[in-house]
Amino acid sequence: MKRAILIVAALGSIVFAGCANRFSIIDPARPQVFVSEGRIVVNQEPVIVKRPGTITWTVPWGSSVRFADNGITVDAFVKPLPTRDGRPQPRPVTRDTSRVSLFKCQPDKERTEFSCNVPQDVPPGFYAYTIRVIADGKPVELDPTIMLE
Repeated sequence: MKRAILIVAALGSIVFAGCANRFSIIDPARPQVFVSEGRIVVNQEPVIVKRPGTITWTVPWGSSVRFADNGITVDAFVKPLPTRDGRPQPRPVTRDTSRVSLFKCQPDKERTEFSCNVPQDVPPGFYAYTIRVIADGKPVELDPTIMLE
């Protein structure tokens, strides 16, 4: 009897493991984008990435949510990283848009992923960006932050 229970438990865990989707582990370079009650929710804020690198935002597998044509845009440098001893550095007087053209962003064919390449020559710091998706036929936006190390 105990052996039968162990076999059923083992088979059950295999079945449930097979049902797990690609969103079961938090990956700093693969933030997950959800829409709940008409609002975008990202599982990481800020998104933290090392330069050079790639950030790939994803929507849940099987979801009807899709990224818009301009699904991810990096909008402005907003502040430098703190100093090594943790002291904040002064913020720029205005949002600096001179660096945003260095980010190269594009969707995949299905518009379930949107990737941005971050080259080494993008200075470290915090950047404002915009997420745009289509959920239930309606556009939805959010303006979170990327932290480049």
